[in-house]
Amino acid sequence: MKKSMYQIGIIAVMFFFSLGQTLAQDATAKKSKISNSFELSSNPIALLFEAVPISFQKPISKDFEIGADLFFLPKYDYKLFYGKCAYYFNPEMGADKFHIGSFAGLLNNSVGIGFFVGYKIVSERGVFLNLGTGIGRGFRTENSPESRSITLPYAQLHVGYRFGQKEIK
Repeated sequence: MKKSMYQIGIIAVMFFFSLGQTLAQDATAKKSKISNSFELSSNPIALLFEAVPISFQKPISKDFEIGADLFFLPKYDYKLFYGKCAYYFNPEMGADKFHIGSFAGLLNNSVGIGFFVGYKIVSERGVFLNLGTGIGRGFRTENSPESRSITLPYAQLHVGYRFGQKEIK
């Protein structure tokens, strides 16, 4: 059972990235200027508490992006991985402002899916602040007397930089 749940989680993450690749090809065909950029970010508050949060986003078009979030808390052997995609409503700088999205996640011995909402502010120099929250449903991959279903949290307070940003018109 444990092996099959990990396989389901990996398949879900692969689905999100294959969807993103398909959309990337469409965006490239339309000569989207934002599709040449990528973003790296982290949560400065979590870093103060010995956590290691890293986020990577790849804008596919001015209103869609894919990404991955990694979160490690070595002190408690806590590991979290999310593959995600987001749709942006009325972006100005490309992949900014209000957005909704979905994610597939791996949390220690659990896999799951969920949704989130957020807001991203991007400066002309490429520095950004991304705020978001969401929730998902996860399923334990090992046999245990506890509940098999768990809640997967999603929260983001990330500061980062957009590399290769070009003006969007």
